Amino acid sequence: MARVMQLVLILIVILTFSSACTPSANDVDRNDFVMDIPSPNLPGAPLIPEKSVLRPYCKTKLGQIPAGEAAGTAFVVSLDSVEKPIVLTAFSLLRPGEFFAAPPQSGKLNEIMQSITLSDAFGSMDGVVQAFAFVEIEEASFQEDTNAKAGDLLAIQLGNKIPFKTFQLSESLPTVGEKVWLSAAVFGGAPSSQRQHEAVVTKVVEGSNIQYRFENKKLSFKGTLGAPILNKEGKVIAIHLGIPDEAEPLVAIGNPTARFLPFLKSAVSKSNSPANE
Repeated sequence: MARVMQLVLILIVILTFSSACTPSANDVDRNDFVMDIPSPNLPGAPLIPEKSVLRPYCKTKLGQIPAGEAAGTAFVVSLDSVEKPIVLTAFSLLRPGEFFAAPPQSGKLNEIMQSITLSDAFGSMDGVVQAFAFVEIEEASFQEDTNAKAGDLLAIQLGNKIPFKTFQLSESLPTVGEKVWLSAAVFGGAPSSQRQHEAVVTKVVEGSNIQYRFENKKLSFKGTLGAPILNKEGKVIAIHLGIPDEAEPLVAIGNPTARFLPFLKSAVSKSNSPANE
């Protein structure tokens, strides 16, 4: 009987210790280390690292995106040949209209640039960083510019110390029927904390934008311009450019990485050359 009581007491101590060492939901929210844990996964979807999808706020001589305005989305990538990560979004973020008075001239982005602030798209307060320059990509322009070989692409240079995580870019085009995911904070149709939104590729044309169709009919795409489109391996296969036809509210287009990657690498290499430092 004494032996049984001893075993019961040992078991109670073990259970009490385990309970004390298991963090509660409130404890997890308070710990800094959880910012490096990927978001909960949807069935079959790639994991999205914390502080990898951003809100860009650009201030230029032609206008600015005010702080707190969800005008678009950006994301952080690493290139094999470049030590420092860079941020990618859509060039159309600078389109004349609500925020900017005129289009920037080719090759003169940094002449009009005044400041660039980047913050975590999903609300992390410690994921706010000041970037210092655009990457001048002469082959990139607005979506409707058919002469832009690199398509709708805007790249932003970061400093040495950043709190962000990076994506890898795919060098291959997706295939029709392939399942992909938009990673962005949406304003309707899904929880704001949901990081993946499923779609299926419906059209692929080499040297042009790809097309994909979303599954969720209730999604709001406000502020998703420039967000990454990911494959099942978690690699970026395109930059999301929005819904081109209101009659087809679930059919979107994106600028594929396979199209712009050579131009991006060339421009980044040129901007990092000693002559430009």
